[in-house]
Amino acid sequence: MKNYHPPFLRCYRVIMVLLLLSSACFMCCQERGIKPGYKASNDVCKTLVDSAFRVISKASQVTFSPIVSSGDTTRRATSVKIGKSDRSLVNFIVLNPRDMATNRPVYGVMFPTLSVRFSAKKETVYAKYDFGLRKWSVHDSAGNTIAVFDLYSDNMLRYAATLFPDDSYLQEINKPSRRIRP
Repeated sequence: MKNYHPPFLRCYRVIMVLLLLSSACFMCCQERGIKPGYKASNDVCKTLVDSAFRVISKASQVTFSPIVSSGDTTRRATSVKIGKSDRSLVNFIVLNPRDMATNRPVYGVMFPTLSVRFSAKKETVYAKYDFGLRKWSVHDSAGNTIAVFDLYSDNMLRYAATLFPDDSYLQEINKPSRRIRP
């Protein structure tokens, strides 16, 4: 009786070996997740994005201005220059790696409501935000789009709402009940 092995024991061993092999194959083939940063298709695009982010991080002048459509009578087109003490906070918000991780396709046209102008020496870069589509884009001084990303956090919306307390649109969309989480 000592050498007796029930028939299910052999099946159990085979099933365990197959389970271990399949989990090992799955772990090897599994994607490693989204890494912070951007994904550029070629070296020219990567160089443009890198130089734009260099201008953003080294900006000596940062100006916020809401983008107002011609028919909108409730919003005013005012600009606010950020002092030296707040530039590090703005850089922290803009250069958040999670906000540069993805660019998922959306069904809608990007209509930015906020523009941030970064100037460093003779170079200028714009960051434009569409809080409705949860997208933001980086533009050169000529207005050409360099990159578009998904907006992961609401930090820029909150900061803009504090800069423009009279802007009814930013105040309404900044309410916690109105925020849309991805």
